[in-house]
Amino acid sequence: MRKVTKLLSRRSPEEYVITQFEAQRDGALDDKGLALFEQSLAQSGKAQHWIKEQQELVYQLQLDALPTFSLSSAARLTVQQGLYKKLRRGTYRSGRRRLLVAMIVMALFAGIFMVIGSSIARPVIYYNYPDRPIIVEMQSAEAPLILSEGSPLGELRLQRFALAGGLRAIDAGQFMIDRENNIWLNSRNGRLLQFDQQLWHSFSFEDDLWRDGLGPITASNDDALWLGNSGFGVLRFDGESWQSAPFAGQFSGQHLMSATQGADGTLWLGTSGGLLRYDGFSWQLFNIQNGLPYGSISQLLANADGTIWFTSLQAPGLALFNGATTTLYSLPEQIQSYEVTALAAAPDGAIWLGTQNGLLRFDGNNWSERLVLDGAVDGWITSLAFSANGDLWTGTRAGLYQYDGENWASIDTSEPSNETIFDVEVDGTGTVWALTDSGLLRLDVAESEVAPIAEPEDIAP
Repeated sequence: MRKVTKLLSRRSPEEYVITQFEAQRDGALDDKGLALFEQSLAQSGKAQHWIKEQQELVYQLQLDALPTFSLSSAARLTVQQGLYKKLRRGTYRSGRRRLLVAMIVMALFAGIFMVIGSSIARPVIYYNYPDRPIIVEMQSAEAPLILSEGSPLGELRLQRFALAGGLRAIDAGQFMIDRENNIWLNSRNGRLLQFDQQLWHSFSFEDDLWRDGLGPITASNDDALWLGNSGFGVLRFDGESWQSAPFAGQFSGQHLMSATQGADGTLWLGTSGGLLRYDGFSWQLFNIQNGLPYGSISQLLANADGTIWFTSLQAPGLALFNGATTTLYSLPEQIQSYEVTALAAAPDGAIWLGTQNGLLRFDGNNWSERLVLDGAVDGWITSLAFSANGDLWTGTRAGLYQYDGENWASIDTSEPSNETIFDVEVDGTGTVWALTDSGLLRLDVAESEVAPIAEPEDIAP
């Protein structure tokens, strides 16, 4: 196993940057400044009224709309453990008294949270560097929280929040990289996020009906993005404006599972009802009535000649569609029951298939023997991507693997080393990106370093 060093995204475990907010009657929050805390030392005068030379840190926030119970059941309030909202607003002469009151209230509510904590999601405030504000990530909806004008996120909904020391999962199944090496993905709150190698940027479609159901994402030939929305259609985003392409009535309600764009600019969607084609003006559905061997399409892969490789949940095998007819290549008999979970084209033209139990290679005529990666637990392959030099990067439910044409290597991303890789992509510089349980990871192959990219950290307006 090749050991890869993991770089931390915050400066040190003892340094935290906190943006203070003051709640108004209408629910809006006013920024009150940034404060850098090195253990017990407050570096901002604006923070002196609520922290005084103590390692224990109590963060005071009053919002009339929020529920009164918003404390963690943690035994201590420490800088390392994070910020916890107090039950009521108040100013105490003694820092110890303030801490004592907060701990007593926590003790009273600890039992309640032990009972209901498993069913209440905990929104998170992320650490940031000293020159950047904190970002709040929504995990559950209870009451509206409007950040002040300086915040790029706009309206959020949260029930309770606390600082988390590590990276958090990005609840998005896929991401993509454009030709300028920007990372694009959908956040759990329906916003489109872009990481430009330095900062996160957030974009939102105004119509909630569309925004709440964003799904597969792919790039167009003119560098715009297509985002699928199950039941409604697709959205096109060119970096500044949005355009919608609603499904026709007979296509509405279909679940979208994959998306790709052909060499001629045609958009293809794999859906629960078949293969959808959009030429920029109208939709066309292909299913068992007009050329496909089955109706439910799961994985898509576009070829330079305009043909489309696809797989289905309804039958094992790999199919090639030329726009009119389909050629079906059945999987080897011994693995007929395995669902195809990922597709990728190698530089030599071979097609690699990830399945629920290992990998297969198809050269256009013959199948390779099934390969199950050592240490990949159940053999479930989640994603595949090739780099320009021909290396195959494989995501599994137990980590990331690299194949150089001869040998396999397990990439130790650490903390934990066997985390699920939801998606893996390679950008134009050869850098490998992986979407994991703990966030977005960047693997610099030349330097052999893995760097976690927190989401939604450093989102710019």
